[in-house]
Amino acid sequence: MSSGRSVDVLVVGGGILGLCTAWAAAVTARRSVALLERVKIGHAMGSSTGDARMRVLAAYPDDSYVARGIAAGEDWLRAEQAYGRPLLQTTGCLSWGDGQQDLLTGLLRHDLPHDIWAQPDVDRAYPGVSLPPGIAAIHQPDGAIIHADRALTAFAGQASNRDVAIHEGVAATAMRPWLRGGRGGQLLGGSR
Repeated sequence: MSSGRSVDVLVVGGGILGLCTAWAAAVTARRSVALLERVKIGHAMGSSTGDARMRVLAAYPDDSYVARGIAAGEDWLRAEQAYGRPLLQTTGCLSWGDGQQDLLTGLLRHDLPHDIWAQPDVDRAYPGVSLPPGIAAIHQPDGAIIHADRALTAFAGQASNRDVAIHEGVAATAMRPWLRGGRGGQLLGGSR
């Protein structure tokens, strides 16, 4: 990335979240956007590869998290339509352990689909998964696996289509905010 270049939004990291952020900034804010990825988009060292990423509407009972989860579901549908291939595969999500009462309260408060499962229910859907004795689990039927490799390709394409400047092989090494209280900052160093 050349020194002295100015952009409205600088995104550091080219994983699913970084690419989505860059795409959304370019679409909704109509601003100039650049994205820095220290290696290459889709590299094996990041967490945005393979099919092992889960998406659930409510992983936490916090109202703002649930609202963002619902909005993100709509965004995933738009992304799938733009890409022309499924990016999510609905599998359901099963959870148990500490914090489940708070999760259940959040699911009920937002009227989100869920069921309480005992071990026989778990056995039918997930053979081999054993709950601790006397513990029930919460099943969210709309939980899904993210096809991360496809999602990276889709979001990189959408970001490029919106004129996001994607710089691979550039690591942000230091950043600082503007000194005079303005919004924004300055990338002090980047390495290839």
